[in-house]
Amino acid sequence: MGSKVDVIHLSLTSRVGKQAAAKYTVRVAPTTLIFDQNRQIVYRYGGVPKPHQLMRIVIPTQSQDIEAQSQDIRR
Repeated sequence: MGSKVDVIHLSLTSRVGKQAAAKYTVRVAPTTLIFDQNRQIVYRYGGVPKPHQLMRIVIPTQSQDIEAQSQDIRR
């Protein structure tokens, strides 16, 4: 994910929201999806996750990215 996280809220009643819901098989509103840098879903939650649930997904990924960057610098 890198050091930046973008958050997008889509209404399921909008044209774009309906397209995204169909593409990602969203059946519950709200649904939280987290994507990696390759646009692959790495986390799916039907409902609103608690902050600590999101942090477990976002923070470790950022830590891995930071470690990979550190290794690149050492080479």
